[in-house]
Amino acid sequence: MTNPTLKTILRTVVKDENAHVKFLKSALGSHAIKKPKFNFHGVTGNESQFAATAYVLENTGVHAYLGQAGNSKTPAYLLAAASIVTVKARHSGAFGVYLGNAIAPTTRDTGLPASAILKAVKGTHFIVG
Repeated sequence: MTNPTLKTILRTVVKDENAHVKFLKSALGSHAIKKPKFNFHGVTGNESQFAATAYVLENTGVHAYLGQAGNSKTPAYLLAAASIVTVKARHSGAFGVYLGNAIAPTTRDTGLPASAILKAVKGTHFIVG
């Protein structure tokens, strides 16, 4: 990355995402899935493609967490997810500002069911194993 703004955003997002993974693995214990293998098909080598992809993926995360909120019967899990979804929304906003997109394109976000999120993630072809 050569753009200093994008570098700053990326440093923050990487730090936050690593903390999210650590937190979720701790919270999920034996229910946590193993780390998948990724192939980003060169997206990470192109700053504009990278930022656009990160924007979409962060928004997908927001929709995923929000979509599962009603399924949580454990207040602690709901609070844990809420503490992550707000950060994901900030990440999305940072990438959106960088890309010149609206900070909040709607007045309310919508949750998506797990099936829609899994279909969207599978459609990226980024997870290869």
